[in-house]
Amino acid sequence: KKISYEVRKGLHYFFFFFAVAMCFHVPVTAIPNGGFIAPILGTCIVVYTLDTAYVYCFMTEKVETTSFHVLSSGVRISMPVSDRFLSHSQRGLRAGYAYVNIPWVNDKQWHPYSLFEDPSDP
Repeated sequence: KKISYEVRKGLHYFFFFFAVAMCFHVPVTAIPNGGFIAPILGTCIVVYTLDTAYVYCFMTEKVETTSFHVLSSGVRISMPVSDRFLSHSQRGLRAGYAYVNIPWVNDKQWHPYSLFEDPSDP
C-alpha cells in the first residue's frame, strides 16, 4: 500500500525533532565515538531553521487570481506575479518554484510546481 503524501511530508517534518533529540543523545565529551553529532547536527538544525524562517517571512506570497488551462500533457496555471518576482527575473533568475494549494481538491495538500516565464506571453 502506498503512503499518502500528507504522511510522508509529516514524517519529513518529524525528522527535525528527531535531529534535536540526537543532539542530546551522545555527550560531546564522547569524541571520537559519536560526540561530534551535537555540534554538526546542531549546526544543520540552525541553518535549516534560519532558512525556513527567511523563506516564510520574506519569500512567501499569496496569489488571489489564477487561471487554469488544460493541455494535452497537463495543466498550465497562469497568475500575475509580484514586483519582487519580477525583480528576481530582471537579475537573471527567470525560474523558481511555488507550493500550490487547490482548496476545492484538498485544502491540506500543497504541491511544488516549477515557475517560469511563458515565452508565448511575455
